Amino acid sequence: MTSALPSPDDLEAQLDEVRKAYERYFAGLERILPQTIHDSLKAMFRQALANPSPNTALRFRINTLRAKLTTYEAHWARICRQIEEGTFKRDVIKAEQIAHNTPRNRLGSHVIDKLHEAYTAAQRKAGIAAVDRAAFAKAVEQQTEAVRQKYGCTSVRYNITVKDGKAVLQIRPK
Repeated sequence: MTSALPSPDDLEAQLDEVRKAYERYFAGLERILPQTIHDSLKAMFRQALANPSPNTALRFRINTLRAKLTTYEAHWARICRQIEEGTFKRDVIKAEQIAHNTPRNRLGSHVIDKLHEAYTAAQRKAGIAAVDRAAFAKAVEQQTEAVRQKYGCTSVRYNITVKDGKAVLQIRPK
């Protein structure tokens, strides 16, 4: 019993499945490299290339898909190497997020509430409309983190003043 030769449509569909499997693996959704379906795709290509079709258009399409697979394989090998070396962007970003989101670096909502209250009072004193609490909290978090990184400190000091008719929040290292 001989198996039928894979059509270019079959090869393309299988190539798309393998690409999606690798994307899931690199995104961290899958824990195991999709080597088995990758190997079955390579076997399909070997079978298709071992029995060339007399139809030039089909040969061209199969060779184009093979070139696409080769490009993907180079890309996948590079990303796997980066994962092994610890330089893959996703892993580096995760490590930075873990390092920066430790409990001592996060501002409590009571601190944000007090700062927002004082800042709003200073704005009223200057005759300016109040700022949204969510936007204020985000800006304070970002500026606090920037000061901590710039000066290498873990704690900061906040000071709210009215300067030139504007409310100003100063964040300084302790």
